Amino acid sequence: MEEIIRYVVDDPVSQLEETQKLHDQVRRNVELWLRRMPEAARKQIVECCGEMPAVEHLYWTKPHGPDWLWWLASVLPIHHLTKHSLLGMVQLQQRIKVLNYNLLRFFKDTWTMDVPKKP
Repeated sequence: MEEIIRYVVDDPVSQLEETQKLHDQVRRNVELWLRRMPEAARKQIVECCGEMPAVEHLYWTKPHGPDWLWWLASVLPIHHLTKHSLLGMVQLQQRIKVLNYNLLRFFKDTWTMDVPKKP
């Protein structure tokens, strides 16, 4: 029996302006997350996965969306089933929303831990 491999590619972006705004907002959130992260943690991410890729020109036309979004999916400490679900998503905007949701949850859970307590 011959097995067939089907590559998943993104559907064309239908709401380009909305997708671009969401993309830019999430990118800024990731940059903020990285800046606020302890240096040792950031260093481990870079050693393991490299620096976050730059935003590509016409990223919405790429068959799998922007590279930095996949980089985020690999470094963001989220459940492996969530990561697996991203692989089957064919809508860029949906993938961005899922990662943003998880990123914001992570912000909420960890940012308060960085605030020094008064003696």
